[in-house]
Amino acid sequence: MGRIFVGPGLVEKTWAPLEGKVNTVSGRSKHTGLAKVARIGAALLSVLALLCPAKAGEVTAADLQAAMRALGFLTALQNHPAITVGVVYHDADSKLQAARVAAMLVRQGGPGSATVAASVIAVQDLPLMAQHVDALYLLSLPPEAGRSVSDFVKRQSVVSISADPACLEEQACVLMVQARSNMTIVLDTALAQAAGTRFSAVFTMLVKRR
Repeated sequence: MGRIFVGPGLVEKTWAPLEGKVNTVSGRSKHTGLAKVARIGAALLSVLALLCPAKAGEVTAADLQAAMRALGFLTALQNHPAITVGVVYHDADSKLQAARVAAMLVRQGGPGSATVAASVIAVQDLPLMAQHVDALYLLSLPPEAGRSVSDFVKRQSVVSISADPACLEEQACVLMVQARSNMTIVLDTALAQAAGTRFSAVFTMLVKRR
C-alpha cells in the first residue's frame, strides 16, 4: 500500500473516519468494514495540501499529532487512558529540543482522550535504562545511535517513532511519521516484529511498509 497524504488542516478529518472504522469492524462485518476503509485510504492518498516548510531536524506540532494518532492503532495501547513517552536526544543542543517536544506532547495529549506523561532521555542511557515507557519519540540521532535504540525497543517491546527518515536506514524507528508537504507513514515491519509490537490490520493496510 502507498503513503497517506494529508494537509495540516485535514488532520482531524483524515484520522477520525479511519479510527471510527477500526472501532466498528467486527464479526461478519469485518471484511465489509475493511473494504470501506480501503476506499477511504485510497481517497486519502489523493488529498494534497501545503504545509509551512520545517527546517531539517525540526519536529512540528503536526508531526507529533500524527505520531500520537498512529499510536492509537497499536493494539497494546488501544483504549489506554494514559501513555508514557520518552523523547530521545543525543547532545546538549538536542536536549533543549527534546524538552520542548516533551512539553508539546503533554499539552497535545495522546490518541483519543489519553493523557501523555513525557520525559527526556539521552540515547546513551538507553542500554541501562529501567524506566517504563510505552513509546519512544526519537529526535534526529547520529547513525551510531541506531543500535542502542533498536536494542531497547526489542528488549522493552515498545514502539519508537521519529519524523526523521534517516531513522529507517538506521533501523531505529518502528514508525517514521512525518507531516510536511504531505503526511508520510512508514512501518518497519522487521523491527516491529522483533519488538513484538502489533498494529491493527487496517493501519498496516494503509501505510507504507519496509
